[in-house]
Amino acid sequence: MTVGDGPYEENGEVMDKKMMAALRSQAQTMDPVVWIGRNGVTDAVVDQVSETLDSRELIKCAVQDGCPTDARETGEEVAGRVGAEIVQMIGKRFVLFRALPDDAKTGAKSAGGAGRTRTNPGSRGSGRVGSSRSPRR
Repeated sequence: MTVGDGPYEENGEVMDKKMMAALRSQAQTMDPVVWIGRNGVTDAVVDQVSETLDSRELIKCAVQDGCPTDARETGEEVAGRVGAEIVQMIGKRFVLFRALPDDAKTGAKSAGGAGRTRTNPGSRGSGRVGSSRSPRR
C-alpha cells in the first residue's frame, strides 16, 4: 500500500494521513542509506534494509541506473520482503517505514545516554564547573 490510499493498519495501529505527512516531512532531509544497483533486489539488499529498519523506523533508498527493475517495482518488492510500508516514491528514490517493536523503542532510549546531559536543561552556562556569566577581571 502506498501513500494516498487512505488509512491502513500497521501492527494493529491505524496510520492516517497526518502520520504519513509527518513521515514524508522527516524523510525530506534524509540521505539514502541503501543503494540498489545492477544486481537488483538480492538477499543481501533485503538483509541490509531489514537491519537498518531494526535500528531506524524510517529509511530512504535509492535505485541506481543499472538496476534491472524500475524504482516502483524495486520499492514494492523490498517493502514486501521486509514487512515495511512505502511512505513516498519520487524518481529513483523511495522511503520505507516499519514501526519498531515497543521493547526495541524503550531499549534504544535507555541505551542512548552516551551524550553529555545537563542537570538543569534550562541553564545556559558554558558547561564548565564554577563558570559564571560575568566577564573575567
